[in-house]
Amino acid sequence: MACRASGRLRSRRRGVARVERSLTMRAVRLSSVLHMASAMHPTRASRMVHRHARSSSALLKDMHWQGTGSQFLSSSMGPSRTTPAVASAGRRAMSTSDAPPTVLILAQDTSPVLGCIPNSLANFVVASSAKSLPPEAATARAILFVPPASPQLLEEAWPKVPNCEWVHCFFAGVDSITPFAQAHLKPSNTLFSNGRGAFSSSLAEYAMTAALHFTKQVPRITRNTDAGRWDKFTMGVLKGKTLGLIGCGDIAQACAKLAKAFGMRTVGLRRNASKGAAGEIELVVGPYDGPILPAHKRALLEQSDIVVSTLPGTAETKHFMSTEEFAAMKQGSIFISLGRGTVVDERALFDALFNNLGGAALDVFEVEPLAADSLLWSLGSDKIMLTAHNADLTEDYYELGWEVWQANLAKFVKKEPLHTPVNIAAGY
Repeated sequence: MACRASGRLRSRRRGVARVERSLTMRAVRLSSVLHMASAMHPTRASRMVHRHARSSSALLKDMHWQGTGSQFLSSSMGPSRTTPAVASAGRRAMSTSDAPPTVLILAQDTSPVLGCIPNSLANFVVASSAKSLPPEAATARAILFVPPASPQLLEEAWPKVPNCEWVHCFFAGVDSITPFAQAHLKPSNTLFSNGRGAFSSSLAEYAMTAALHFTKQVPRITRNTDAGRWDKFTMGVLKGKTLGLIGCGDIAQACAKLAKAFGMRTVGLRRNASKGAAGEIELVVGPYDGPILPAHKRALLEQSDIVVSTLPGTAETKHFMSTEEFAAMKQGSIFISLGRGTVVDERALFDALFNNLGGAALDVFEVEPLAADSLLWSLGSDKIMLTAHNADLTEDYYELGWEVWQANLAKFVKKEPLHTPVNIAAGY
């Protein structure tokens, strides 16, 4: 009986959480509508607000819009421990130093991120263009940048957010906004963080899926199944094999953890081997002081049965894996690319797949989307597995990203070092 009661309570709590997320999203959309309405002819503005209000009647019972222009004030949906305060215009009642910080979200209007804003001690203002920036942007102490919003939006918004102390990129990759960070954040000592770590487990699952795809000859299994063919062939195994990880960050460590469960040995290549072991990675190779040299790469590539690249996209990592590196890999070995596509010389990889490589899996590419006439498409699934940069696009993708942001927010409010700081000079 107690178990059933507990289950019903959990179900009710989940239902309440879904309602809160729905109300928050409607608040974001409605407040944006009100901001736009302030610049319209009164008749047109009234029609637009009425149209959006009809689908938000429950929300409107808790909110009211006073006067003309864009004064949107919250009532029972105001700032609390359980509901985030969301506004796109108007004045906030709190203005003391102890008040929740105002955070400007720069995102496309259709971004799913806006549909799952978490409960947090922050006041959110939203803009999808420089023209739609609400007056509260001037008081924002932080910016949350959500790709695929244009980096140009960040450039245009920056002068209008004079009180910004912290910029967070929702995704892990910051290469698209590194020029902005170097030009504006570094000179002003503005804090900079990203979403790294949020998606590491899903990327590790992808890496192991790719490893099994080739080791167990999944394409052959599929053809046999489709043809009704009884083909009793010998399968490979992962146990006892060596997984080589290029980069020893969060993604690599998550890969090593799963590889250990399969009985694999793990070795990682990092810029500073003096840091020693990284999480579940058993052996780390690389320079102790200086750049990674061909000899350091060979130390990893020559002993690895499966190589996973998790490197970010920087000038230093451009074509980190090219002809010489692929030639150093074992006969029949597998290459998997998860970090940034610019790390891989795709033509060199194509050639290697006709020589010593047994297979390759790529989720990221030099140019995305991958061109329809790319030679990689011609290889077939026995040799290559291609996905559309969606290895980490899971059902809990946005919630995971928000969790990392909230961890950084907690540090920011307490004036402690951020949870996932970005090294602007290094580009990650």
